[in-house]
Amino acid sequence: GFAAQEVKEHYGQVYDLCLVAGESATAQLFPALFGLWTFSEVSADYAKAQEMGERLLDLAARVGDSGIQLGGHIAYGAARLMRGDLAAARKHFEKGLDVYDMAQHAPLAMVFGQDGGAMCAAFLTWVHAHEGNAEAGYARAAQALQMCDALGQPGTRGFVECVLASFYCLLEEYEQGALHSDSVIALAEQEGMPHWAAQGAINRGWAVGRGDQAAEAAETIRQSIAGLTALGTRASMTYFL
Repeated sequence: GFAAQEVKEHYGQVYDLCLVAGESATAQLFPALFGLWTFSEVSADYAKAQEMGERLLDLAARVGDSGIQLGGHIAYGAARLMRGDLAAARKHFEKGLDVYDMAQHAPLAMVFGQDGGAMCAAFLTWVHAHEGNAEAGYARAAQALQMCDALGQPGTRGFVECVLASFYCLLEEYEQGALHSDSVIALAEQEGMPHWAAQGAINRGWAVGRGDQAAEAAETIRQSIAGLTALGTRASMTYFL
């Protein structure tokens, strides 16, 4: 999982070695900082995640690297989103998309865990849902799915499908929420992605959990929360509860 202690230990070791090596290890500092951001964000240590985002943006400005800049906007924007600062989150996700070039940045999915452009577009659906701007959210959802089709990356597809399942549930469009949930659950089982499988099941429980299915859906959500907790995941836990 993203928040396994091994993640923190290994990226922490890389970060420490980068500090020893200094300027000769600038390229390695990028994945070290983003890895520590990932651990902090998914562990729900949003203050630490924001700090990693700030360090990434500082590094990008210092070395003039658009890929690091994209990572900084993702990291800082997501940390601000989880702390409730919608305006700052929107600004940084939009800046990330301004920087993003698929041909140049698609390989960075190996650093980010999924495609950076798709992350920005998908996260913007949550921002727009909370702002009450459904039309803007639909446009970003379509953009994120188009990126998934072009990229063919299972990790990116899992991330996007999971985020969009939540987006449609937030809009009370439960049929669409269930469709995206089913998609991510099937993909996660096929590719071995338990984090996305659990989040997909939570969203599916919300999407179908009305009427005579409420008790069964609630139990699915409880079991999936337990599965995420076992992986170390704490991000969005108030939402899931």
